[in-house]
Amino acid sequence: MQDNVLAFRSLPGIVNAAGTVKVTRPADSTTVTDKTVLHTNDALNYHVSLTYDASSSQSWPANSANKLVMYLPKASI
Repeated sequence: MQDNVLAFRSLPGIVNAAGTVKVTRPADSTTVTDKTVLHTNDALNYHVSLTYDASSSQSWPANSANKLVMYLPKASI
């Protein structure tokens, strides 16, 4: 299994936030763990869940549609 990196372009100075990532293989609905055997060309779905505590001292920035924007670079092998 290969380590991956998730980067945000910017975050407010003081934010109470947390996140989780769930990776699944849609072909057999398997949740991918460190014990899952993956093969070349396996399709994977990434579900990123972020929570934000509104009592944070700064607001979480949003785009005009009021949605958080995250940029994920394409991995190169």
